[in-house]
Amino acid sequence: RTPYLYLNNQTVTYTGERLDIGTLTTYSVVSGDTLGVTYEYTKDAVTTDSVTNAGVYSVQALLKDHRNYNDATSSSVTFTIKKAIPVITLLSKTVSYTGNPMEIDEPEIEGGTAKRDLTFVTEYEGINGTVYSKTQTAPSAVGEYKVTVSTSGDDNH
Repeated sequence: RTPYLYLNNQTVTYTGERLDIGTLTTYSVVSGDTLGVTYEYTKDAVTTDSVTNAGVYSVQALLKDHRNYNDATSSSVTFTIKKAIPVITLLSKTVSYTGNPMEIDEPEIEGGTAKRDLTFVTEYEGINGTVYSKTQTAPSAVGEYKVTVSTSGDDNH
């Protein structure tokens, strides 16, 4: 008996963890039988049995060497892992004047593995009457400042 293996195209978002294609539909399989299907993911002519990184993969389900069923292969479908969008959160900060540059505390980062993988740029700019042109140098003068943290991303963000 040869089972029919069916996959659907799927899109997920990068998490930093192993991601799988999802639900496999089978036909011509006795109810309760476990098939032990494996998956092959292919990207840029490289095939592997698992994926983590953002990108577009071609994937097939494979059944091999089962005692009750003939070998079977699903049609190839597309499995897309979208880049995660990092969410950068800064907390307001009030400090006493010391004459030294005052940097904002490290931002909180969510989305994928952004905190350890991404390079961030912190910029300071005077507001509400404080004259301080936008720069990456933390201010040392008394005043009110807007702080912006940004990233250009990476392969997964």
